[in-house]
Amino acid sequence: MNPFIQKALSTIRRFPPKEVIFKSKVEDAERAQWQISRDPKTGSIMTSDRLRVQIDAEGPDGRLLATLRDVFAIGDCAGIQTAKYPATAQVASQKALWLAKRLNRNDLHTKRFKFRNLGIMAYVGQWKAIFEGGKAFGNVSGRSAWIIWRVSDFGCSSRCQSLMRYREPISQSPSPGGTGS
Repeated sequence: MNPFIQKALSTIRRFPPKEVIFKSKVEDAERAQWQISRDPKTGSIMTSDRLRVQIDAEGPDGRLLATLRDVFAIGDCAGIQTAKYPATAQVASQKALWLAKRLNRNDLHTKRFKFRNLGIMAYVGQWKAIFEGGKAFGNVSGRSAWIIWRVSDFGCSSRCQSLMRYREPISQSPSPGGTGS
């Protein structure tokens, strides 16, 4: 990990008591040495199911856990404490959309993030692929999965190509008071 990021995430220099949500009553919270909670296996920043960053400290009676009120973490380097989702763009995208919607509606306290698996595809070579479609579609592999992969890839690439093909060219306007060039 980048040394700058490692240092920034290692300890919290000033404990913000008004910006923390405690799971239970914590005595002497300001004296404890708090740090950003990390997954021991992956090193991901741990969040609550509302995507708020969690912090922890060693207390006299064991590990203390708290949640920062207005600090959020999303993406493939942020994991939810109570769930194990894959570190993919699909999860990160859903987290970002969910958080933006909750913040705009000011109802973050009423709902929890839930990942909806829309399927994962991978081309493995020789006209073969793997498609994991979640509960709705099941799992497919081999040539059938390659056809699904190819159709979805063609759909995305043709859509992108058509957007590029039909965009308006930027016309150059004549310079003020000049003849055009």
